Amino acid sequence: MQTFKIHPAIGCARIGNSEEFYLAPEQTGALPIECDAQGREITDPNGAPLRVSQFKESGNPGRIKRQAARFRIFVYDENQLDSRRELKIGDKYQFQLNTSTTGPQLVEGTVVDIAWTVHLANKKASWYAFSENDGMHGYGPDHPLRNPEVTQPDRRRQLIIDPGPRTISGNDGKASFAKNDGSAYPQSFPPEAIQPYSITTLGEIMTNEDDAQHRRLIVLGGYGRSGYQGADGNTVPVISSYANNGGWYDDVADGPVRAQIKYSYIHRYTDATGKPVRKKQFAFYDVDAPAWLLVGYPSYAPEIEDMITMDEAIYDLSVRHFAFDPAVYGTAPFDRQSNQPESAAV
Repeated sequence: MQTFKIHPAIGCARIGNSEEFYLAPEQTGALPIECDAQGREITDPNGAPLRVSQFKESGNPGRIKRQAARFRIFVYDENQLDSRRELKIGDKYQFQLNTSTTGPQLVEGTVVDIAWTVHLANKKASWYAFSENDGMHGYGPDHPLRNPEVTQPDRRRQLIIDPGPRTISGNDGKASFAKNDGSAYPQSFPPEAIQPYSITTLGEIMTNEDDAQHRRLIVLGGYGRSGYQGADGNTVPVISSYANNGGWYDDVADGPVRAQIKYSYIHRYTDATGKPVRKKQFAFYDVDAPAWLLVGYPSYAPEIEDMITMDEAIYDLSVRHFAFDPAVYGTAPFDRQSNQPESAAV
């Protein structure tokens, strides 16, 4: 059986006050990727991605481009972790089909389409106060809330910015996380009168026609807008730190990214006369684990690769504390029989 996963598991978009955008880097230590207004990747004469050199609009340095996160689906063969390959429209894969009559069964299906669903929201104003300097140990029942003066449950729910989920499919889909877009979802947005900027959207999602082979998803965040509503509607709330400033709203959001694969398969059965029948049918497969989108602030410096990788850190921990390799670190005679995770030397 094959497994389907969304990559990256955590995508990073960035706010900006421009309609123009670029694609987030997809390699360690790389710069972002240039793209056009439809999210189509721009390449150099050799076919390699063209890296971003200008993070602001040309001729208008006051406009900062947004960064879009690009998601795709990869296929893994069972017990072959190095078999990863990107899913393609029109290719055949193994899917687990669940029906009310036959129960779970493995079928070979041809991918027809991908439906992407993203749900961005901003719940910071109704959440617990941030306290990173104290370490993240979870929030106890006495941990302070943001905007503590708002105590009524209905009013606290109004602190949440939530336009609802958006779903697109096909090779030219587009949807916006905008206010009053006709969605039946019970949206929640700040009052229109907040100052200095109102918040009417948290971003947008799209696919493009040139990417019909893979149907990758592109997600954009907001425009970096923020506004306040003081206790009396006029007084500007004091900004005392980088976070936990009551009375303020912003369009920085995050949320899950899900995918549903539509495929066709041949249903074989015998009719009432005993004649074998082959019939083409369609089914849907939900990719098991969702990915996540984070929307952050603008950043221009390329990623600096770590001198020590996570793999090296885990190996070091295993050797020194869990008797992983007694020949490197342990007690005489430095064999596994004399060295267990509970040994005094480790």
